[in-house]
Amino acid sequence: STAGALTGVLVIGLVVLLAILVWLLPLQAFFTNSVGGHVGNAAMLAIGKLVQTILCLLVLALPVVLFAFLPGSRVAVAWFMVIIGFAFISYMAALIQAKTINTLRDAA
Repeated sequence: STAGALTGVLVIGLVVLLAILVWLLPLQAFFTNSVGGHVGNAAMLAIGKLVQTILCLLVLALPVVLFAFLPGSRVAVAWFMVIIGFAFISYMAALIQAKTINTLRDAA
């Protein structure tokens, strides 16, 4: 149906957007470039470093999945996210991306 197809397109678009955004933050933090340059580089990294991108997306999605599919863990997930959740997710993404970012920094 049309609604199912549009939902699929929306989900794919959201995943692509998140894949670019997980690389945009470290690029913005460590390099000087225009917004368009950063977005283009983030898109290339999202595709070129697909395994790292998928790992970052999994780390990002894990709290949402736990909250949605394990009702017994909702209170724990909510408190975790309130106390250290966003910092922990950012830290895990930084660990996953560190080798690539350091390599790019050394080459710059």
